[in-house]
Amino acid sequence: PAPPAPPAEEPELVEEGGGSLASVAKAASMKAERAAIEHTLRQVHWNRRKAAQILGVSYKTLLNKIKECGISRAS
Repeated sequence: PAPPAPPAEEPELVEEGGGSLASVAKAASMKAERAAIEHTLRQVHWNRRKAAQILGVSYKTLLNKIKECGISRAS
């Protein structure tokens, strides 16, 4: 059988020069978290309480993540 086809789009996780497995995992996690938060906030028209409920985190945790990821309404 033919080898499996590569994924359509490979995520760019390691910057030039490489990095440790832990740093790659952390970068991927942060990128995924940011995307999920931004998507959810747009879905609920920036109702942060509703977004926190959907994401399964406390309101305060969501506010901290928004700040940590540098997310703004203009993002």
